[in-house]
Amino acid sequence: MNRYDIKRSLGEGRLGKVYLAEDNVIGRYVILRKFLIPENVERAVFEKNFLSLVRDLASIEDASILPILDAGIVGDTAFIVSASASGDIIQNMLGYSSFDVWDVYCLAQQLLEALGKLSKYGFFHYHFRLSSILVQKKANGGKHFLLMDMGYSKLMELIHGGSSDIDMISPVFAAPELCAGKPVGEVTSLFMVGQLCYAMLAGGHPLSGLPIEVAKAKHRVGELPYISGFRGDVPEGFKAWMYQLMSPSWKDRPQSVKEALAMMPSERVFSAESVKKDIEPQPFPVALEFC
Repeated sequence: MNRYDIKRSLGEGRLGKVYLAEDNVIGRYVILRKFLIPENVERAVFEKNFLSLVRDLASIEDASILPILDAGIVGDTAFIVSASASGDIIQNMLGYSSFDVWDVYCLAQQLLEALGKLSKYGFFHYHFRLSSILVQKKANGGKHFLLMDMGYSKLMELIHGGSSDIDMISPVFAAPELCAGKPVGEVTSLFMVGQLCYAMLAGGHPLSGLPIEVAKAKHRVGELPYISGFRGDVPEGFKAWMYQLMSPSWKDRPQSVKEALAMMPSERVFSAESVKKDIEPQPFPVALEFC
């Protein structure tokens, strides 16, 4: 790990610390994640499981996922190194005109395709935040979206024995079943994708800053202002699809990433003729059953 010269901290979570570092061998910037090895596990077993997990991560190739470059164990610390990239996080770009509807459509499509590949190896992203995704400008004027991390759900199981701490999860995006400690794989991640789309369209999230118990209660009954109260240029088909992803009951959402992608409205809904202004805000659809 001496080959990596730490430049600055990028954050700290329940799994460990994240840094921007420079690879002294190749001479490029990377993202270095460091994890303390649990004291109550057999070292040989941990090393075997950790390296197997990293090989799976390194096998995942997608344009919206930062590739794994290196990993290992030094002393009582395990580490994973991924590529770095330029751009800005969504959190810094939010505003009424920051993202047009087409941007959000592209994000949803790119993100779902990436999550689909992750889930094939048993990785589920239960910790979305507005700082989880990097936005890059494309030469043609569009935007490309990059996941800053892969969720590391299996790593959480390896280090913490599968336990989770809801206080470490943003309540803005946490699905009701996740708050209850009963995540449902891809279906739970779909809720977060829907909430992320909503926040980007609204220029923020109405639940941001609320106490976690209040936010959890509002998610359980689907209590969010209708998106028409924020803007009137969202096609009806895309709104309906987004709301289905955000259904309080996981049973009412698409049951897989593949199904969610198949249900996405055609790009034709974004033609000038189909994007109509809303006349009257409608109540947010409510489903009381959620588990």
